[in-house]
Amino acid sequence: MERVERVAAIIERFVAEHPSACDTAWGVNAFWLRSVPDDISLADLALALQALVSRSVLDRVVIGGQTHYTACKAPSRPDNGPENT
Repeated sequence: MERVERVAAIIERFVAEHPSACDTAWGVNAFWLRSVPDDISLADLALALQALVSRSVLDRVVIGGQTHYTACKAPSRPDNGPENT
């Protein structure tokens, strides 16, 4: 599980730096994880993606019949004007 958490941490940093990133698992592996050691398997990647979806770090969306992963957007707050304290 240490490898899975390491991959999850790298993905989490990537989406923090690139909040509009959206890619398939293949794209995540090819582009988001360029600096990951070779000992990371596709199974580790799948578990890391699932963990990040479960923690609401990533959203899973289907585009053109393929599953893509993107950063979860912070819930928008209604604009109530300046707060009075």
